[in-house]
Amino acid sequence: MARGVHIVAAAGLALVWAAPASAARIDLTGVTVNRGDTLRGVAAEYLVEPEKWEQILPHNQGLARDPDRALPGLKLLVPTALLKREFRAGMLVYALGEVLARKRDTSEWLRVRSGVLLHDGDGLRTMADSRARVRFAGRSMLELEPDSLAILKRPRNTAYDLSVEQGRFLVSEVSVFAKDVGFFPKKKDTAYSLTRVRDRETEVRVHQGELAVRDARDRELAVIGPGFMVRIPDGKPPSAPERFEPLSPAAAPAPAAREAEDSAKVAHPDPLIPVAAIRLQVSRDKDFSSIVLDQRFGPDRRPRPSELGLPPGEYWMRAASIDLLGEENPFSPPKLQRITSGP
Repeated sequence: MARGVHIVAAAGLALVWAAPASAARIDLTGVTVNRGDTLRGVAAEYLVEPEKWEQILPHNQGLARDPDRALPGLKLLVPTALLKREFRAGMLVYALGEVLARKRDTSEWLRVRSGVLLHDGDGLRTMADSRARVRFAGRSMLELEPDSLAILKRPRNTAYDLSVEQGRFLVSEVSVFAKDVGFFPKKKDTAYSLTRVRDRETEVRVHQGELAVRDARDRELAVIGPGFMVRIPDGKPPSAPERFEPLSPAAAPAPAAREAEDSAKVAHPDPLIPVAAIRLQVSRDKDFSSIVLDQRFGPDRRPRPSELGLPPGEYWMRAASIDLLGEENPFSPPKLQRITSGP
């Protein structure tokens, strides 16, 4: 059995996670192996199905095919999907303000910045006026609003990905445990927001997809569809699902003719993060002291500069995503665009 092995950031991991959702990719996690360990031992320790050790070979050039051959000290790239749940790292991809992390089996909270890897048992918390976003393999994501606390650890004998202690969270394709209740996405691309009031109740709102609510014995209590919410007081069953008013972005302007010379599109910030709207600002100057357009567009709307109804000229443009909780993320860096024909 492999000893002294620990998970580290693979050299290309951030680039793999940042690839467009439409691109074919395999999420990889780096594993550092001690001298003398074998591939079979590493597989037995870290893979859900150790017999699939051969699937590690294509991602590690020069690795011997003999699974019992002693390895030098090296780093292996392992498909994340093969790893046992406790070894699947999450990456802190966004940290605003004071964001703290606590390693498993420790009590000290330390300030962290984006790029940090979080593993099973690690805690993450945001202080006042702070926010954090953790991305897991594929499109799975957890976002913490101010004054929130989450533990990336499954409760014993359950299949939940993490537990939340207090605060507000935006969740995508991740199962969550709160007090005595669990939330399981039933469909791909399920996104939901969750508010946990310690020693009181949990509220969950489903923005897309479908979510199952289960008790600590894994009994299904409710199924929530998009646009519905439930409240679960501690120690009591969930309320009946009720509708909530989703964030409604302002209507986009009617598209104008598409000019070939306007090839550059307004970019969406972080395309892997579910958003409810995009806020676009256009200014005559780079410091945005002379704004000529400030408008929201739907999340699937990608306007070209020529479709904005502005007269010909040069403009500075920037965009900010608005998440499903209605919170606005920082603007992208300003980009100069030329409009060659008017409305």
